[in-house]
Amino acid sequence: MLSSPGSDIPTDIPTDRLLYTPQEAAELTSFTRDWLVRAASRGEIPHRRYGKRLFRFAQEDLEAIKEMGACPVEPRP
Repeated sequence: MLSSPGSDIPTDIPTDRLLYTPQEAAELTSFTRDWLVRAASRGEIPHRRYGKRLFRFAQEDLEAIKEMGACPVEPRP
């Protein structure tokens, strides 16, 4: 599940859907729609492509994208 209690991520998007539009994916993650589309078109993030310009994201794609963007914080010495 992408959103957690107390987060500011919208919860009005059903999370039981098979595929999300770039706008819906942006609302469920911390990435912008434009960034998701550009990164998907370059093949940098997992996605589903239908034709040349139609991108969709599955739940597992969104989870993988969020993991790719996670940067561990290292304690200062």
